[in-house]
Amino acid sequence: MAAGQRIGARDLLTHVAGGPFVLVVGILTVSAVIGYLAAVRRVGAPAGRWPLGRTAAFVAGAFGAWVSVGSGVAVYSMTSLTLHIVRHVILMMTVPALISLGRPVTLLRASGIPGAARLLDTASRSRVLGAATHPVPVWFIYLASMYLMLADRPFFAYMMAHPMVQDSGTVSMVVIGLLYWGMLVASGETRRGPSYPARVISILANMPFEVLAGIWLRYQMRPMDPMYTLGDTRAAGEAFIVGATLISTVWLVAVVVQWLAAAWREENAGPKATGDSPGWTVPWWVESVSEA
Repeated sequence: MAAGQRIGARDLLTHVAGGPFVLVVGILTVSAVIGYLAAVRRVGAPAGRWPLGRTAAFVAGAFGAWVSVGSGVAVYSMTSLTLHIVRHVILMMTVPALISLGRPVTLLRASGIPGAARLLDTASRSRVLGAATHPVPVWFIYLASMYLMLADRPFFAYMMAHPMVQDSGTVSMVVIGLLYWGMLVASGETRRGPSYPARVISILANMPFEVLAGIWLRYQMRPMDPMYTLGDTRAAGEAFIVGATLISTVWLVAVVVQWLAAAWREENAGPKATGDSPGWTVPWWVESVSEA
C-alpha cells in the first residue's frame, strides 16, 4: 500500500471476517478461554480457591491477542507505523505478561485433569525446554527479536511484503514474550527461574535498549518503509518509547511487589504455622502454587 492510502470498510471487514491466520487465532483464543474457565471450575469457582484476578488477567491477555490480530488494528497497522508499534507493544509486552499472570500452568496442575501433572513434570525435566527457557539466552533473544522487527530495514521491508512472514512474526512475538515475561512476572509458575533481584535487574537492563530502539525510529531521515510517511515513522518512535517504558514500569512494580510479598510470606511462615492470623494477605498475583 502507498503511504497514506486509506483502508475502506470492505477491506476492514474482509480482514476481520476472513483469512486463515485470523481464523486460527480466533479459534485458539476462544478455545483457550473456554479451557481456562473449565479448569477454573474444576479447581473451584472464582469466588472459591482460584483468584478472580488471575482469570481476569488471562482473559484480558487472550482478548488483547485477538484484538491485535483479528480486529481493525491489524489492518490499519499497514498504513500507520505508529499503530504497528502499538500492536508490537501489545503482542510482545502486554499480552504475554497478562497470560502469565493468569498462571495457566499452575491452573492446569491444580485442575486434577488426568495426566496433566505428570505431563508438566516430564516437560519441566526436559533438557531442551530447560535450555530454551534459560533466563540469559531468553533475555538476548527478546532484545534481538525486538531490534530485528523494529530496526532492521531489509527484514522489516521483507516482512511487510510477505503476509506469511508477518504472521510468523506475530506468533514469534507472543512466544518470545511469554518466555521472557513469564519468567519475570509469574512467580511460582515454574520450578526454576531467576531470583527476584535478577528479575528486577533484567527489566531495568532491558529498558534502555527499548528507549534506544524508539530513539532510532524517532530520528530517522526517511520513512521506515514506503507505505509509511516520515512523520508517522518519527511518531512511531515516540509511541514506542512511551509505551514500552510505561509497560515495563508496570511489570517492574509488579515484580517488586512480588518480591516484598515473598519476603513477608517467609517472615510470617512461623506465625501462620502456629495458627496466628497475619495482618494482611499477599495479592492474587504473588501467591505460591501451594496457596493457589
